[in-house]
Amino acid sequence: MSLKYHCLSAAGRLAIPPWRESAAIRRSSHTVNSQKQRGVIIADQTILWQGASGKQYEYWISPLGMSFVDEPGNYIFVKETSPNSWIPIYIGETDSLKNRLADHEKLLCVRRNGGTHIHAHTTSGSEQVRKEEEADLLANWDPPCNKE
Repeated sequence: MSLKYHCLSAAGRLAIPPWRESAAIRRSSHTVNSQKQRGVIIADQTILWQGASGKQYEYWISPLGMSFVDEPGNYIFVKETSPNSWIPIYIGETDSLKNRLADHEKLLCVRRNGGTHIHAHTTSGSEQVRKEEEADLLANWDPPCNKE
């Protein structure tokens, strides 16, 4: 499985988040509980979400309303319950973050459930890779808008 994240590489180089051409990463280590309510912050602008398999997926944090690149990826609509504390509201995958997130059909549900942000990353793998990640996260988190 080959995933391409626009974030810090293993060599520590800054890569491009899916909604900007550049970003400044300020390192911080915030840990939050693992009671299926929140992810783990690894930097001020990225977060790790754990799937049912135990695998962790790194996402960029963006407020609702941002424009995204026209690339395939995975995304999570979330509610920030307190600083650096997140609850997933809807988990999805797409062949175009730009087209899918510009006018998402679940946005009313997301807003009704208090959605404040989108966590997203681009994926260089196939549709199957994106769907496997989505299924892994859904099995662990069971967000409300994925049920409607």
